[in-house]
Amino acid sequence: MKKLISSILIVSLAMSFSACGKSPKKEVDKGTVSTTSKTEDKDSKSDKKIDLGKSEGNIYKNEYFNMTINIPDKWIVAADDEKNALIQSGKQVVADNDKDKEKQLDYSLEKTVYLLAISQKGLSVNDTSNPIFMALAEKLDLMQGVVISDGKGYLEQVKKGLLAVNQIPYKFDKEIYTQKVANKDFYVLEATVNNGDVKAVQKYYAAKMGNYVLAFIGTSYNEDQAKNIETIIKSTSFK
Repeated sequence: MKKLISSILIVSLAMSFSACGKSPKKEVDKGTVSTTSKTEDKDSKSDKKIDLGKSEGNIYKNEYFNMTINIPDKWIVAADDEKNALIQSGKQVVADNDKDKEKQLDYSLEKTVYLLAISQKGLSVNDTSNPIFMALAEKLDLMQGVVISDGKGYLEQVKKGLLAVNQIPYKFDKEIYTQKVANKDFYVLEATVNNGDVKAVQKYYAAKMGNYVLAFIGTSYNEDQAKNIETIIKSTSFK
């Protein structure tokens, strides 16, 4: 059970950062991959640099997206080393010893900023009592293999990637739909995993903002946890 729960989490994160998928023809320099520092990319419509944001008390703030998210009481904010460990585990599972896929994922990592990961018991706790919420942003550019014009296109690539993971029986009972998050229109993809012992529900939210896709991922194992994730989503605001 713990192995499945861990796999669900790391694969969901890996699929989000590989959604925009193909590496350029030029060889990727693995030494440039970073997930903890500021990226130097600038939005063509703004002089602001994207930032990781910061958590103060029960509030997460990100200046680039003019976004705030309320963190539930007693939930734990993951440190950078915890996020990085999860990302690298996800890359290994998705790549599955495929060198070309590894290069693709390395390229996607260069364009992805991991903003926030919070959970009720910490990312290292792999059981059904630990709902998790994550926020990330992925840079869109002309070298990607698929033209993505909105959050729906992004989630279609996420869905395609999840269905290709043989180790986890993902099901999608709904089509991608839209939901307001504060004053923004997000697209939503719902995925379920049920192997008899574990039932997990994951909701992926995505909206294109400038040259980035802003994405949220909520993972829950019962209705109360799903409501907690929805409360986090409803607490999100944009100036």
